[in-house]
Amino acid sequence: MRHEDGTLGMIDTDDPRPLETDEIPGASLQYVDAAHRANRAGFDMIEVHAANGYLLHQFMATGTNRRTDDYGGDVENRVRLVVDVLEAVSGVMGAPRVGIRISPNLTGFDLQDDEGETSALYLASELRRIGIAYLHLAEGAWASGAPLSEDFRRALRDAYDGAIIACGEYSAQEAERRIERGDADAIAFGRAYIANPDFVERLKAGASLNTPDESTFYGGGEKGYTDYPTLDEMSKA
Repeated sequence: MRHEDGTLGMIDTDDPRPLETDEIPGASLQYVDAAHRANRAGFDMIEVHAANGYLLHQFMATGTNRRTDDYGGDVENRVRLVVDVLEAVSGVMGAPRVGIRISPNLTGFDLQDDEGETSALYLASELRRIGIAYLHLAEGAWASGAPLSEDFRRALRDAYDGAIIACGEYSAQEAERRIERGDADAIAFGRAYIANPDFVERLKAGASLNTPDESTFYGGGEKGYTDYPTLDEMSKA
């Protein structure tokens, strides 16, 4: 956050605790409020973030969800809050305008899930029932997670009939192969897009990519977001 003197930095936070059962509907309503705001602002779609160790991922993961109420224990209970949120925000936006991001095998941020793929497949069947537009699948290799199995990819395609978007340090060639095999309908690029303002042109030309400066991620000023050179600028340097 930004401190009173204008500098950016970390702050001490309260120790985390499990939500009380009667607090969970309030957490779900925060997603609904965000959906209303996005709708009023004219967003085409919204993506529910249930990956990368955030709240919904914590509910799904066996390593963080140690609850004994209706939101803990078996897969159905651990996925319950995610389903509640998706149904609620779909009531605001319409399910065809809602997507979701998950990261089944992520092990970063002190998160561990012994049933990540199992939970993802159960959730996929619920996404199909609700009619969610797409599933954004963040693969765990960049955060020391195990690669997704090919059996899982095939089962996911069978369980869910919407669009599947995969991401996770793909090269252009790997992305094309994944789409050709039918495992994904599209491939997303994050850090490569940040570091290359002409990313699409570079892919088309088979050109090398700028290396992202990870020290500038997640905050600060324009450095690391607006100062990467294009191919044209590099050729003139």
